[in-house]
Amino acid sequence: MKHTFILFSFFFISYLFSQINGTILDESTLLPISNVNISTNAYGTVSNDNGTFLIKAVEGSEITFSHIGYEDKKESAKNNMVVYLTKNVLKLNQITVKSGLINESFSESTNSLTIIQQNDIRDSGADHLNEIVDRISNLNWAGGTSRPRYFQIRGVGERSQYFGEGSPNFSIGYALDDIDLSGLGMLGQLFDLNQIEVFKGPQSSIFGSNAIGGLISLKSNNPSNKKTYRYSLTVGNDGKKGVNGLVNFKIIQNLLLRISSSYNYSNGFRKNNHLNVDNSNKKDETFVRAKLLFTPSKHFSLLGTVISSDFKNGYDVWAPDNNDRFLTYSDSEGEDSQNTNAGSLKLHYQFPNNFFIKAISSFSATKQVHSYDGDWANDEYWLDQHGFDSNIEGWSYSFYDSNRRKRNNFSQEIRLSNQQYTFGGYFNKFNEKDKAQGYLFGGLADEAESEYEFQKVAVYFQSFFNLNEAVKLDFSLRLEDYFYEYKGRAIDNYYYTNIPTVNFVQGNKDRKPMLGYKIAFSYKHRFFKNLFISYARGYKAGGANQEPFLDIVNRPYGPEFLDKPKHLRPEMSVVFCAKSGSSQAERLTRVSSANKSNVFDSVVTQHLRIQIVYVIKNGNMRPVLFQH
Repeated sequence: MKHTFILFSFFFISYLFSQINGTILDESTLLPISNVNISTNAYGTVSNDNGTFLIKAVEGSEITFSHIGYEDKKESAKNNMVVYLTKNVLKLNQITVKSGLINESFSESTNSLTIIQQNDIRDSGADHLNEIVDRISNLNWAGGTSRPRYFQIRGVGERSQYFGEGSPNFSIGYALDDIDLSGLGMLGQLFDLNQIEVFKGPQSSIFGSNAIGGLISLKSNNPSNKKTYRYSLTVGNDGKKGVNGLVNFKIIQNLLLRISSSYNYSNGFRKNNHLNVDNSNKKDETFVRAKLLFTPSKHFSLLGTVISSDFKNGYDVWAPDNNDRFLTYSDSEGEDSQNTNAGSLKLHYQFPNNFFIKAISSFSATKQVHSYDGDWANDEYWLDQHGFDSNIEGWSYSFYDSNRRKRNNFSQEIRLSNQQYTFGGYFNKFNEKDKAQGYLFGGLADEAESEYEFQKVAVYFQSFFNLNEAVKLDFSLRLEDYFYEYKGRAIDNYYYTNIPTVNFVQGNKDRKPMLGYKIAFSYKHRFFKNLFISYARGYKAGGANQEPFLDIVNRPYGPEFLDKPKHLRPEMSVVFCAKSGSSQAERLTRVSSANKSNVFDSVVTQHLRIQIVYVIKNGNMRPVLFQH
């Protein structure tokens, strides 16, 4: 009887746990999905190349299906079942755009945007922004400096650092931890950086007059409750050495401190054959950042950031013979130095009903020196190679160019927002003093001084409207006014000619206030996350021309605007989504770690924009969704 009961139980359990078969398909493409994890409480298996599977399960019991890049799904067991898995496009929302008026999802943003996250920064092995600029489509820098100072996005932007080229107004904004450092891209250390965000095209409706062509924003990591110590050492050729350090800890309850520092040095790969030194093009850079976070309640936070940097780089890169041995012959070492002390204070308070107020104060004080041997060589070289004898001629073919700048920048911003509507006000006071020596204004002068003082005031508004479940309207508007004063003089010591001294005060009474705006319609569908069309207008403040012989009428120039495009042209960008080996989520970077050859990004400012996201899987690339 006992044996009969055991045999009956065996057949009963076998009956209950019957063989359940089925097929797993992609919901959007209806293609089979292989290697899907399939499990019950007792058994587990995976789907084959045809997407089919066989598993022991009780009919009606729960079976779980999971696969990287797809949402997990649970269904009741039955024979010949067909399971449709949905791509986990919501994973894109884990990337947040942090530099706008409010934080928003990367996948839902209506900006032409590249984001590089800290894992990609760390994997790149770069220690400065200029080492990864070429990985970002349509972003480049140019100019005779050891590090970037100015950037160009889609061909828009400044490229030179020389004296006499107009007011210090910038086409591409550059910010570090909400501190405006436009024109100071030399300060671009990457250690302990959380995210790099590059906005392409007119951004004046959000960021003002320094963003007619785009914005580069760097965000570092904030203090956290986790006690952290980290350091790294670097050794390389050309005398390269570096050390980075980080400490993060809790001072008292609700008060956190994070300090990071970097030091990098290299001789440079050029050798000065005349001075017999190999460090005339050196990089000697020190950077320190401290962040203090105070959170007395879940509704209130106060974040203070202090930055100090000292760059003592050389600049000796030119040679008259353009040799391929990296030799220079200058008799004077150049200098490309920058000392910047800056800070910001951010206050955030959240009221009931998700309404909040944010106040951002920032300042920066910078001293810059850019100098170089203007003739690129020495007397012996000019005699040996070109027969120019300074003793016979009575003068030496020797020029030295130098530009010294002092810049102070202060801004105050206040925002009121409920996530749908944002109102804000902005004030900025900017002062720059320049002293230059060398071959100036085409030889008209060899000494010059100038001083600019700008004041800017702006009000802005941004809103989001859901017209229905699928269509959203994004609208932003910014009205900005400015006032500036310019004083300058130029001296000719070569020919002792009289160059008028300029004392030029310009309130720019005849100008019109600058107006920037953006309107975008986005559309969501089950087959793509976000498709949008947008139109934007950017602007840039006017200034004063430094040419010594200009009369007062022709000296000022008005603001610039990017609007009224002749054509509304399409733009297509590519986003790559690659499977992360150890993670259960897909890793998304918007061309952050892709080569330029994989990116299609048109040089347009006002545009219709369609973006396609591709996934790389098993060596094959195929589109998975459409996205703005």
